[in-house]
Amino acid sequence: MIRLLSPLAYRVVPWKNGGGTTTDIAVDPDAAGWDTFNWRVSIADIRKSGPFSQFPGVERSIALLECPRGTEMALTIDGRKTPMPPHEFIDFSGDSVAHGDLYGEPVRDFNVMSRRGAVKHRRGWKTITAGEQFRLGGTDQRVVYVASGAADMTSAGAGRTVVAGESLLASGEETLVLRGGPEGAQLVWAVFSPA
Repeated sequence: MIRLLSPLAYRVVPWKNGGGTTTDIAVDPDAAGWDTFNWRVSIADIRKSGPFSQFPGVERSIALLECPRGTEMALTIDGRKTPMPPHEFIDFSGDSVAHGDLYGEPVRDFNVMSRRGAVKHRRGWKTITAGEQFRLGGTDQRVVYVASGAADMTSAGAGRTVVAGESLLASGEETLVLRGGPEGAQLVWAVFSPA
């Protein structure tokens, strides 16, 4: 089964540490809290430097989704500082002490989390050109977020165009297939498998 997720259905919630807000795209189980989710995909708005929330027992992946020209961000994880180039994921343990240093304008980052011992995840960023196909098969739960542009969902003969800001959630055996629209698309994806 493949579901289209509209931004109108996304849920905006305070960060676990109260320092900002995050927009939940998909959470398993639906509407699970910070301590009860198996996995979650979200977008965080970062307006200033500060500590990241800790998530004991969770594996995390973060990538800058939107970063204005001239702005930079770095993530210090357990004392080690790592620059965050746009669209490149950084993986780390939710048990870690992490601090984000923002130099410039506010940014948005894309977050993928999975509960250690129950679920594991893979994640990535994919740019597709006009007419190019992107496929995610298998039986695991899969999420694709359209970061920019548009793509036609051609899975099982579906003719729906998925535009920037929308997402797809796939489960079961149906292969998720997207074809780049006239201007192409930038896609962020995550796959969740039993641990």
